[in-house]
Amino acid sequence: MKPQSPRLFGGKLFLSATLLIFSINSACAQKIVRVEFTSTPLPAEFTILEEAFTQSAIRLTYDDKSVKVIPLNYNVLFRSGDKVGTNRAGAILDIKGIPISNWGQTTNHFQIRKGPIFSSSPDGNTLISLKKKESSGSHSLYLITHFENHSWVENADRNIHPLNAKYDVPMTINLTNLQQNIKNGNLIPKSLQPVDASASEGFWFPCAASLTPWNTHLGSEEYEPNAQWFENAPLETVNLFLGTTGKKVKEGGANPYRYGFPIEIQLEPEGIAKVNKRYAMGRISLELGVVMPDERTVYLTDDAKDGVRLLFIADQPRDLSSGTLYAAKWHQTRTKEGDSANLSWIKLGHSDEKSIQAYLDQRITFSDIFTRNTIPLTSATSDSFHPAYVFQGYTPKIKNSKNEPGILDPKIEFLQIKPGMATAAAFLETRRFAALQGATTEFTKLEGQALNKKRKKLYTAVSKAYEGMLAGKNGPRFQDDIQLVGLPDDLLCGIVYESDLKGDQLDSKGNPVLSDWVATNMKALIKGKSAGPGSCDVNHIANPDNLKFSEMFQTLFIAEDSGVRHPRDMLWAYSVETGTLSRILMAPKHSEISGLFVAEDTNGFAYLFANFQRSIYPEDFAETMTPEEANKLVAEKDLRGLVGYLGPIPIGSK
Repeated sequence: MKPQSPRLFGGKLFLSATLLIFSINSACAQKIVRVEFTSTPLPAEFTILEEAFTQSAIRLTYDDKSVKVIPLNYNVLFRSGDKVGTNRAGAILDIKGIPISNWGQTTNHFQIRKGPIFSSSPDGNTLISLKKKESSGSHSLYLITHFENHSWVENADRNIHPLNAKYDVPMTINLTNLQQNIKNGNLIPKSLQPVDASASEGFWFPCAASLTPWNTHLGSEEYEPNAQWFENAPLETVNLFLGTTGKKVKEGGANPYRYGFPIEIQLEPEGIAKVNKRYAMGRISLELGVVMPDERTVYLTDDAKDGVRLLFIADQPRDLSSGTLYAAKWHQTRTKEGDSANLSWIKLGHSDEKSIQAYLDQRITFSDIFTRNTIPLTSATSDSFHPAYVFQGYTPKIKNSKNEPGILDPKIEFLQIKPGMATAAAFLETRRFAALQGATTEFTKLEGQALNKKRKKLYTAVSKAYEGMLAGKNGPRFQDDIQLVGLPDDLLCGIVYESDLKGDQLDSKGNPVLSDWVATNMKALIKGKSAGPGSCDVNHIANPDNLKFSEMFQTLFIAEDSGVRHPRDMLWAYSVETGTLSRILMAPKHSEISGLFVAEDTNGFAYLFANFQRSIYPEDFAETMTPEEANKLVAEKDLRGLVGYLGPIPIGSK
């Protein structure tokens, strides 16, 4: 039977009511032996689509040669600001759980309109199933969802253009209790509540997330605040949450060193969330942490322009509170077709949360850790560098008159760690410390990761490869480990790398790395392709971001954050068995696909969770648009983020 094609009516997507639903019991003796995703063709007017769009189906072949063809459908659970139970999704709250209404001034000294404000950017998801206390055979489903940032906000003063509030609004994480229709698998949100962030003094840019093997949520905090800068200026974004507006860190204000860490959330049987920031795992612009099957080994990606790749090995299984931290060294082995390299691992140190917490409680600052001098980038020469002290850092520059995101003014930093501060440097300024130890700090935009347990492979997304990753483009960086060769416009479209995971590995000093899941290399697996300056071929990936892997389907799911390089961001399914890449979903206009999560078998149904982060792009603001007109555009534009899933996919028993 062929899948029914979806139809567009009034700009909205509908699927025929003849969606194939199969009895769970009829497949109880079957085993899936082959999975195929059909590719969604590009509709004629796909550049102006305002809704999510798919014409894909999943084809399941079983060991008895029976076949199920199931059309995919995107289902919205809720949008930013929707009331679910007694609370609203993505509401920005203070430390007491009260919606923030009086925002005051931004870091640019503009007045944000009065609240409430609901985040437009839902991100990381995990679905957690908990056994109910009152019934041994019954389970409750909980969806944990990050809200990463907020997009444009109209100004209270209509004579001033709107502002991008991305760095001015504290963020939140929501916990939603879902009800599953046991017959057709549909999910319905019953209640929603904010996760209490008071013990960790708030959440900072909660980005992607993964589920640990012991059924806890492992989130991340991206774009760690510059502690050097905020030593002498108040971190007002989090001060809004704490109620300490105007105070610097030494005055009792928000401490920048409390943000940029993994966030582990454990759910009690009653659905109560217990939050722990994992301070012993290093502090970077953390995109995602993924735990290996040994329940000790964790890989962490750094979403930065000059970033690092980290490996954390916990002292004990299922306990991320103490362990050893490593940073990768890239040893290039191939200089064409996306390039490849062997990896070695440099030990940065061993610590535990209590030790790092002590530094935080002392309100340690950047100048307590380092002695620092700089020279302008333009005056740097090859004689300026000494690898023991130098790292390319950045200092903020005043934003321009249009209130666009700030331009970073590069300088060369000469750093020397103060006596007794090596542990503080390693775990609070991890990227800088890794550079001082000789680790590779040229990775650009390391994003999602996903584990293929069966094949013992780790997949990692480089959303775009540029500057320090390109051969001959290293500029003043004192080392040049990564030297990618290829068309720069192709490399800007991104690469998904594959790593082999092995045991019996030694670190850079010849000491054993105590894990059987050590990444030994990085090989280009899937590459984007340019369609001309500033654009990517629509039949290839563009700027891969979220990655998730399904062991059941042996499929890698790739979500894009392409901005304008693709007219619409796309979600892809890549079969590791056949090498087939299929487009399975297109995002609404001005939306990033985020929050990927695969639930493989939830009471006989599979789900692929995916969110849409909404924003306005600069080209929406016409050059001739007055401030009043621009503010009206922002106020009336539907920038509500969407949380939802592809499915349900009836699979029966495995």
